[in-house]
Amino acid sequence: MARFGNTGWLCCPHCFDKLQMQPGLGRTLGCAAGHTFDVAREGYVNLLPPSGRAGAVHGDAEEMVNARRAFLQQGFYAPLVVAVGEMVAGVLPVDRTAVLLDAGCGEGHLLQSLCRSIRAGGHEIHAGGFDLSKPAVRRAARLMPDTTMFVANIRRPWPVLMASVDVVLNIFAPRNPAEFRRVVRRGGHLVVIIPAMDHLNELRTLVPLLPVSPDKEETLHASLDGFALAARREVDFGMSLPGPVADGLLAMTPNAWAVPSDARQQLRNRPLIETRAAFIALLFQRGASGLENS
Repeated sequence: MARFGNTGWLCCPHCFDKLQMQPGLGRTLGCAAGHTFDVAREGYVNLLPPSGRAGAVHGDAEEMVNARRAFLQQGFYAPLVVAVGEMVAGVLPVDRTAVLLDAGCGEGHLLQSLCRSIRAGGHEIHAGGFDLSKPAVRRAARLMPDTTMFVANIRRPWPVLMASVDVVLNIFAPRNPAEFRRVVRRGGHLVVIIPAMDHLNELRTLVPLLPVSPDKEETLHASLDGFALAARREVDFGMSLPGPVADGLLAMTPNAWAVPSDARQQLRNRPLIETRAAFIALLFQRGASGLENS
């Protein structure tokens, strides 16, 4: 399969040996030790180890995935996509095809938009993404037939080879500093997007949204041993949201559970809501300090 033809950076979640398409086995990835993983008909592969597959639901449920897709495809976050695209394009290697990995990719809309922007600028990339949510990865795989999509737990060791990725994206997702250090090449980069303190302030006057931690950025910096801050950019923009769309914005985040149902109904009944999105885009470079397998 074309989407798994350039996956020299994937590894087996059992033995951590390199994964490759297996000749004569159709849609199957495998390692030298004989562990195999079938590619689903939608074009993704589940690389959760057996111990991580217990239970009925992992990651975002179908309803949250659908809400995220419905909101993002309307283009409200387009200014953020542009800012991140410029940040990534400025650090990609020019002498070879870069590996770009979205850690916590959700349903893939942001990764798809970024890849389009980066490729339109003349850059060659091998793109991949993973998420714990099977519904999200399934949708992302359908959306991007040329991208390596797999199910994995961002909080656990990733099925990705050491020092094999040029740029890791971490957008609205949990973070795993140890895996950032392990998989990003020396001189490679990590892009992290976090909400600013004034994110959706106007909306907060209408419904009780979850708070943004005041020390979120400081905590992030302290956790990234082996990385140096290369660039910081504040991205903020206005949005005019019909009431149902504003409720859809809540539905795609943990606010879906935090905001009472009656408050959400009142929000849906409003004709138009003016609010501002505010993010901090942080670009870190993997330095010589620390070990790649630390």
